[in-house]
Amino acid sequence: SRQKVPFGIAQIGKAFRNEITPGNFIFRTREFEQMEMQFFVKPGTDEEWFERWRDLRWQWALGLGIRPERLRWHPHGPGELAHYAKAAYDIEYQFPFGWHEFEGIHNRTDFDLKRHQEYSGKKLEYFDQAANERWLPYVVETSVGADRCTLVALCDAYDEEQVEGETRVVLRFTPAIAPIKAAVFPLVKKDGMPEIAEKIYRDLKESFPVFYDDGGSVGRRYRRQDEAGTPFCLTIDGQTKDDQTVTVRDRDTLRQERGDASLRTSDLAARVRWGSWSRCASRSCCESPPRADGRPRGHRPQARRPARPGPHHRPARRRVAQHSHGGSAAWSPAARSHEAAAGRACWPPLLPVSSRVAPSPGELRRSS
Repeated sequence: SRQKVPFGIAQIGKAFRNEITPGNFIFRTREFEQMEMQFFVKPGTDEEWFERWRDLRWQWALGLGIRPERLRWHPHGPGELAHYAKAAYDIEYQFPFGWHEFEGIHNRTDFDLKRHQEYSGKKLEYFDQAANERWLPYVVETSVGADRCTLVALCDAYDEEQVEGETRVVLRFTPAIAPIKAAVFPLVKKDGMPEIAEKIYRDLKESFPVFYDDGGSVGRRYRRQDEAGTPFCLTIDGQTKDDQTVTVRDRDTLRQERGDASLRTSDLAARVRWGSWSRCASRSCCESPPRADGRPRGHRPQARRPARPGPHHRPARRRVAQHSHGGSAAWSPAARSHEAAAGRACWPPLLPVSSRVAPSPGELRRSS
């Protein structure tokens, strides 16, 4: 193999639990989706990589929009630590039914490869040409349940509040993970408003999950989208035909502003990325910070993806992601978050980046 240590292999698949008493909705089920990564490192560097992956996974959880006060670390004590593990930590969330883990990070040392080598009779040692030595790589493992992540996002986003004497139920998803990015409403079914609304809807749905609704009062339509977690609602009204603007309503603040009716896909992408319509507008939504060499960068203006990848084209998500020392790094949340923080054009829109940005795989390789 041309892979050089350190590198990792990630996968997602079905897992099964010999569980007698499943419960708490989808928190504990007999069949669930498991996401795992095995990161292979040189012996002696395992503790450093273990701490780095703890930080990366914490940043990933924050990137989902989870409130940090509802997250905590749980270190495995002597009575909990598996016999093969050197160290293990769980990320726990404060569910309505108490604190429980949804992801684990473990330093498994060389136990896995050593046992495979012992029972298969095949040498699994890695030859380090630079040092002219052989050794069994240590493994830093991260393991997270996709179902539990979904439950964490739902529990953290659910909220109820009193608005004008009524209880408003809202899912406060961060816009990047909201299942519907925007909803388009004609105020009434006449005066050409449905035609304008349908055009905006068709333009946006080529690149985003958007929803069209013309049934009932606009207030009821807003409430339905609040319950679905839709961050932005665009309403076409009588003023639209006069000045080509629409009413943009923010889910969390309930603010309503006038926005340009000729919305481009890149406009909505920027709003989703910054998490707020007004916040993005104040930052010149379609302009990102310049590159280190001074050249400008920005969101791609095309509504459709080009046939040939351009300089800002992002590769499609791969089923198996690898961090490679010798080759180009494949898709990873850390790499994508780092690119977003650096101001690179991102497509599709990324998860929001916290103030503490995780290093990219390239930086990790250079520092090692």
